[in-house]
Amino acid sequence: MKICSLVFGLCFIFSANAQSKKEGYVLTGKVPGMNSGVVYFSEFVNNGKRDSAIIKNESFQFSGMFDNPMPIVIGIKGNKGSFLFFAENKKMKLVLDKDSLKNSKLTGSVSNTDYQEYDHGIQSQNDRLNALSAWSRSKGKLNKKTQDSVSQQWEIIDNERKTNVRNFINKHPNSTVAAYAITRHFLSTAELNVLEEQYKILSISVQQTT
Repeated sequence: MKICSLVFGLCFIFSANAQSKKEGYVLTGKVPGMNSGVVYFSEFVNNGKRDSAIIKNESFQFSGMFDNPMPIVIGIKGNKGSFLFFAENKKMKLVLDKDSLKNSKLTGSVSNTDYQEYDHGIQSQNDRLNALSAWSRSKGKLNKKTQDSVSQQWEIIDNERKTNVRNFINKHPNSTVAAYAITRHFLSTAELNVLEEQYKILSISVQQTT
């Protein structure tokens, strides 16, 4: 029951069921070099809101309301890739790079500044894990000795990444992004004490969003 309560609490922080707020969000976007097309908007949570907007004269707009700062995935119809950011109930501006969505820029969201810090802090480990995974796939079926070596290297890099994530959570206990980081890196752990330890670092205000 204890692990269920922790999991439910962390997931409910990103609940998609809207509650009344005084003001919602307005996301005004630009796509330089694209006068027409469709932009897709998805809340990066279970049963999250999905929406789309028409690009007209390089511009588009989304509006609505969040319970809490929300991870959002943006894509463009016909384009590869996507852009992940944290949005808030504020007026925000988004400039999409149609040729490389991951290089898009968002302004107006304090939570996204936290997210950028979190993402930058684990980028090196992510790159190394992606490279290790690509190398492993390129070799086909590995013998036991090689597979064990790959698994050992993966664990070493992942532990480095989790150390950086812990440092971020300790630095930003008042940020919803810290709760997001826990769900991304510790929710699947078999050790309840590790998950509980990270959850308790969150400020009461973030925990009470559950």
